[in-house]
Amino acid sequence: MSKEDEIINFLRAEVNDNNQKVIISEILKRLEVSGANATVKVFDYGSGEKFTRQMKIGATKFGSWGIGGMVSSDSEYISSNIILNVSGGMFGDIVDTTMGDCTDAYEMLIEKLKKLEKPTFEDVMKAVYETTAEYFGGVETVDPAEREAYYAELGDKEEIGKVSELKGKNLAACVERAALSQNLLKFLGFEAIIKQSQIDNDNKHELHAYNLVAYNGKYYIFDATIPRCEEKGEVTPIITEIPKEVFDTLSHPQNGDDVSVKTEYDSVRGHRKIHYNSWSKKVYDATTKAKEAPDDHDIE
Repeated sequence: MSKEDEIINFLRAEVNDNNQKVIISEILKRLEVSGANATVKVFDYGSGEKFTRQMKIGATKFGSWGIGGMVSSDSEYISSNIILNVSGGMFGDIVDTTMGDCTDAYEMLIEKLKKLEKPTFEDVMKAVYETTAEYFGGVETVDPAEREAYYAELGDKEEIGKVSELKGKNLAACVERAALSQNLLKFLGFEAIIKQSQIDNDNKHELHAYNLVAYNGKYYIFDATIPRCEEKGEVTPIITEIPKEVFDTLSHPQNGDDVSVKTEYDSVRGHRKIHYNSWSKKVYDATTKAKEAPDDHDIE
């Protein structure tokens, strides 16, 4: 049984109303230690410079690194400040934000896990997505103007924001959703990486945050912001299987070794195709994999 399976089975069987907060607190304390001062590897496509530096987890400053800049978090839990691009433009304002107390999200996730009789990997990923969506107030329908005004007010007051303060306000966009998803995935023991890069979405270039997940020798893109809608109308997260070499490249971008991943799905907004890291000429087409029957792994 894998580490992830053991943690999930423990949370399902051993956590109850009396010990839930204590167990969550102990797990988070261990994660905070492992997640401190993560190293982020970056490649600047503007200058051609490759460098590694200590940065705040999830940081992205596309204005100074060029349009092609990508950032990965080196598979760490997020507890300290993160840097968010919160404006609607390509190079918006950069705002410091910390996670805050998201204990409610872990409680919500545990309750969802308890309802799964024989959870598969996809069931667990769906529980993470549903927890993220419900925590912030639903599938992302945020008004960009309201979101920008919220962060502008924090900036005027020179206050550090908290992701937890967006609970129920439906103001969380991809970066906060990916940040919370990252913590939920690490909480369950998964090797997970929060990723911020550029995507091609309906022929529009956009900055986007999502997650990379490894489980049972397989590798995936997990996107809690842009869900797909199955025929029965049930919303689930995007889980696209990718080869290990693509996973490694997306995790640690380097010049001349970049790839783009194309995924195809039915979303709540219609039939779409997305290119993650869309500037690359090397495209791995995952659309055929998406049409095959899922190879679910029983966790129990």
